[in-house]
Amino acid sequence: MASYWLLYLFIYLFSYHIAQTVQKDIEYECVDIYKQPAFQHPLMKDHQIQMRPSVEFQAMVSTEPETSDLFTGESEEREKDVISSIQFGWAVHTGLYRDDRPRLTTYWISGRHPNGCYNALCRGGYVQVHKTIYPGMVYNKVSTLGKRQSTAHLLVGQDSRTKNWLLMTRSTLIGYWPYQIYSMQGASQVLFGGYTGGLAGATSPPMGAGTFPKEVGYRNKFSCFMKQLKCFEDKRLVDIDSNEFEEYVDSPKCYDVWFRKFEIGKGEMLTFGGPGGECGI
Repeated sequence: MASYWLLYLFIYLFSYHIAQTVQKDIEYECVDIYKQPAFQHPLMKDHQIQMRPSVEFQAMVSTEPETSDLFTGESEEREKDVISSIQFGWAVHTGLYRDDRPRLTTYWISGRHPNGCYNALCRGGYVQVHKTIYPGMVYNKVSTLGKRQSTAHLLVGQDSRTKNWLLMTRSTLIGYWPYQIYSMQGASQVLFGGYTGGLAGATSPPMGAGTFPKEVGYRNKFSCFMKQLKCFEDKRLVDIDSNEFEEYVDSPKCYDVWFRKFEIGKGEMLTFGGPGGECGI
């Protein structure tokens, strides 16, 4: 199996309560970039902010057509016996945001942050660069089942020159995880999909549009989908190998996934979702 150089993509749906952290809306254009929580850590004392991808990294991603929708995301790798992971996509998280609006959301774990951290809330973590696109930003355009589908183009990869892990939308840098804090080289797993969460014994929330993918999975009627699934391999952006793709659902009573493989104009495509309910998990 190929060793994927890029973190794997993870589109996910949260709805459980987290009392410890609450993110407030931030206008980054009004905040001193060096006053972010990321710089409140000794390892970040002399860190030089990366404002744009290196020429080498930009060359790798610029070969992707502008009309495509690329998602690349979450990776797991052991760092001193701790699983390191970056997850990103859209999420509804009532505990974190205090509302039910879909937002760009990131979550990451490393040896220096074994308990995990959302967005830019931790000292010595994610560094925000873009002024108006940021983790926690509300997605105002949402898909309607059977009608217009709204998509986002997101990518995470390690810049070979700076060693930082970059979060991008097409060729625009949103922010990054600095190498001083997230020092993993490459990834051992690539995952695509979604998940929900809730209190033990409580009713599980719906995922996507709240429908099973095979009930509506034709034409443009998708419960929740990702298309043109790609990853970096040997410093090249390539389609995932469908022969090495495995479907997994931990609660088929409430959710399902449908890997549709290659379709013209969509590339490798995955659709998933479900109504939730009494799932027994």
